[in-house]
Formats: sequence, structure tokens, C-alpha cells
Amino acid sequence: MCRNRMGLSLKPGLTLYFARHGQTEANVQKRFQGWARDTALTPLGLTQAADVAAILKRELGEAPSITMVASPLPRARTTMEMVRSALNLSPEGYTTDDRLKEINLGRWDGLTDSEAREQARRCSTPGSPTSGMCGCQAVRITPTWRLGSVSG
Repeated sequence: MCRNRMGLSLKPGLTLYFARHGQTEANVQKRFQGWARDTALTPLGLTQAADVAAILKRELGEAPSITMVASPLPRARTTMEMVRSALNLSPEGYTTDDRLKEINLGRWDGLTDSEAREQARRCSTPGSPTSGMCGCQAVRITPTWRLGSVSG
């Protein structure tokens, strides 16, 4: 259960849309995917991005006047550019924000669950060569990100 909830209030008449990038090769391989080892969208991921585009086109129409922001990671940018193209908008006409990145998984990036568990076991073994060098850094989108603080 999440105990720390960040409230979000929007100006009347403002609508906020969120979409995740399409499926990636790492998703199929069941590998952790953070910042370091971005993998390409799969054929299904490309279809999912096209589905997001179709939904937004239905909701917003052709070439809507809209501010769009994406994670700077290639998988998110690919999805965003596909969506923008389908909306008859310039594929590059959006901004990126580092706070939308996945969490930094550190040494776990690219590992499977079993590989990460093995690494964690080695890291927690006193005297092991990797003891004290493991861990992850979690990054959150903070309440300092306010509507209107991004340009697009």
C-alpha cells in the first residue's frame, strides 16, 4: 500500500494524458531496464505505440495544439515520435524531462530476476569482492514539477 501520495491538481479544463512506451526487447527477455541499457521496441511495442497514437487522435483530432513531454530514453522518444507523427505533428516537437526516466537500477540494469538475486547474494556476503559496491538509486518525480514549467 502506498502511504506517500503526491496530490496533483489541474486547472479547470486542463486534461493530462500519460502513456507508457511500447514493449521492448528487455521486456520480452524479462530483464530489468533502467537508464543504461535501453533496448529497442519490439514489433508488438511498435503496434502499442500506434494504438496510443490512434487513441489520442480520436480524443484530440488532427494536429492538436498540445504540449508533449517524454522521458529522454530512446524507447520513450521512439513512442512519442510515432504518436506525434500519427497526429500530423512534427516528430521532434516535444520536450524531454529527466524526471520521467525509469529508476536508475545501477548494477541490476539488464539483469534477469535470478541474476539480480545472485548479485544481491554475493553483495551481502561479508568479504566478497563486490561487498559494499551494490545497490540501486531510486529517482522520483518530485512535486516541484508543475504544470506550466515545461515548454513545448
